[in-house]
Amino acid sequence: MQNTVKLVLLALAFQSAFLAQAQEIDVNYGYQFGTKFSGDSDYLSIDAGNQLGLSFGWSFSDNTVAQITYNRHSSALLIKDRDVSPTESKLADLTAHWIMLNGLYYFTDGNIMPFVGGGAGYAFVNFENENNAIVDQGIDSATRIAFSLKGGVTFWLGDHIGIKVQGDVFLPLNGFNLEAIFNEDYDGFRSAENIRPISPYLGLNVGLVARL
Repeated sequence: MQNTVKLVLLALAFQSAFLAQAQEIDVNYGYQFGTKFSGDSDYLSIDAGNQLGLSFGWSFSDNTVAQITYNRHSSALLIKDRDVSPTESKLADLTAHWIMLNGLYYFTDGNIMPFVGGGAGYAFVNFENENNAIVDQGIDSATRIAFSLKGGVTFWLGDHIGIKVQGDVFLPLNGFNLEAIFNEDYDGFRSAENIRPISPYLGLNVGLVARL
């Protein structure tokens, strides 16, 4: 299933490149607000952190753009548990890489262009510097199919350079379900319990966009 999705994304990207009328490249930096895997008093969550983004877009008209986007989140996996961590503490450092194929729609044409968009792709998550007081062994990396929604405004300063202000919602399927990271005989909180099937992330960023 995952290989099929990857092939479809690649085919659509090549098709978009050949049919495009113009190209857009933007680089952005911002903030992601993190997410909580459950609403109980004991929980796993991902802390807020920075967000770096890069996208390549192909414009098919004045209003539509297809994009391949890359986003990098640097954050931490947190835990609060009445037995092993009564107060919230860091379980591991976390880096998430999001690679998405998006569609973008501009509502107007001109110097100020509000837009909405969305897409699908993959989230790749790596963990480092695990808290050995809680975790017996390293936490395995996770790969999830993910979706995204976005909206914002591009302010064009000329024909080729603009400033983009954007909000993103990242939606990884099955969250980052972290199974079997505790002792087998541990009777308290389990990472697989009460995990939301989708754990949304909200990000805000600003960046430069170039139209070729």
